[in-house]
Amino acid sequence: MTGQVRPSADAQVLGKLRSSSAGLCLGDDTDDSVALVTCHEHLYERHLLVELTARGALVRAGRCLEPADSTVAWAACAADSPRQRWWMSDDGRLSPVTAPRQCLAAVTAEHRLAVLRDCADNADATQRWNFVNF
Repeated sequence: MTGQVRPSADAQVLGKLRSSSAGLCLGDDTDDSVALVTCHEHLYERHLLVELTARGALVRAGRCLEPADSTVAWAACAADSPRQRWWMSDDGRLSPVTAPRQCLAAVTAEHRLAVLRDCADNADATQRWNFVNF
């Protein structure tokens, strides 16, 4: 693939989705969940770009992020699927619409993965995300 990614008509944000605590970005699926990978703030890394749409979908290359128990996975986007809709709070927490008490979190202890954790702890920095735009 060459060239730049163009946002869809209903894109609200396009950039790399980075964990505020770990400084790592959402990568590809693994056997366990979506990997967190090193990303560079001022480098165009097409394969790491994620779009947040007006309907709340997190989209990369025609695949949408969806919860899978306590993990997440990239799946083929399905029109109006509630499993593929996310809320992003003002403080950068992402929650699936179908599991509003769960937040996307960065886990870096053994493996570097994006998982779902209970949102109850407001001070949990691993649950904060931001879009890196260039």
